[in-house]
Amino acid sequence: MTHEVTRTTIDEVVEPWRAELPNGVFVWGQTPLPWPRTPQEQDYADRLKYEVALADAGDSFMKKLRYALITAEDGWSRHYLWGYRIFSAWNRARGIGIIVDRVEPTLEQHSFDIHTLYQSGILILRLPYGENLAIPKLLKRIARDKDSTWSERRQQLGLKALRQRI
Repeated sequence: MTHEVTRTTIDEVVEPWRAELPNGVFVWGQTPLPWPRTPQEQDYADRLKYEVALADAGDSFMKKLRYALITAEDGWSRHYLWGYRIFSAWNRARGIGIIVDRVEPTLEQHSFDIHTLYQSGILILRLPYGENLAIPKLLKRIARDKDSTWSERRQQLGLKALRQRI
């Protein structure tokens, strides 16, 4: 007797927060950012993060990216969960999230990145998977904002200051 195991990929799963939105789309600048609200939704988000971490384990491109980021400046971590979004790399002090795209991002994804910037002050940078020449360009883009912090960006956008952890 064999048991058939079905594996659902991240792209095949409908995000639970989309059901709350009219026609399953967000209204740019008006819709609040989606966050898990129940333990089941948090389990779902954690499972997404685990699947991403598992997929990236041992990947040579991701190793090159992580090495480039940590040698460029301190403060980078990987596979950070922000609501339902998983950043391939995250810098809390700078408020920068990096997403490595394995497929070309859609217009909706770019719109959601801009929406995230204006709602939370997080700058999302996208990097095409496997393009080693894109890593130095990414580092130059990050270096261009060297003096900018997440709190400063939030103030410039008219958002509340970040709470300090005790």
